[in-house]
Amino acid sequence: MEWARRLRSGDPDPWAAADGWRLGGTAWTTWRLVVGTQEAVEVRVRGAEVSIGGATPLTVNGHPYATAWDGETLWLGAEGRTWTVHEEIRTHSGASGSPGGGGVLRSPMPGTVLAVKVAQGDQVTAGQPVVIVEAMKMEHTVTAPLDGVVTRLPARAGAQVKLDEVLAEISGGA
Repeated sequence: MEWARRLRSGDPDPWAAADGWRLGGTAWTTWRLVVGTQEAVEVRVRGAEVSIGGATPLTVNGHPYATAWDGETLWLGAEGRTWTVHEEIRTHSGASGSPGGGGVLRSPMPGTVLAVKVAQGDQVTAGQPVVIVEAMKMEHTVTAPLDGVVTRLPARAGAQVKLDEVLAEISGGA
């Protein structure tokens, strides 16, 4: 997995490694990747194991493909076909950008929705609190990534949410 290779620092100090090492075994490292114009998919890597979209992990044994990096975009080539792959863009609030200039706010952790600070149709400004999620006895405030209008609001106070579950959607432009 090319993203995992980028984590290797070449430093022999074991504390410099960013590979998810744990005493009981290597931990999964997770990315949300976009291939071409498709929806982002969760890709998890642990050593030579790869799990895509929550599927049963497969062991990667040197599949024949060519790779080239262009900035933050990875080009993959195999058997006369090519694909672009890039990591899903996220803001500090856990939101991801969308092509329409809007934002999808996702839960930063599995937890419970403590409060919903807006209603569908409300105008919001970048940085404004939208939803508060409690996880591990800590409150996480998910904020609007841009100025806009709340177009979808599936989050409900008291509801349990999963990691990356959609809490709200905001359309750009006021």
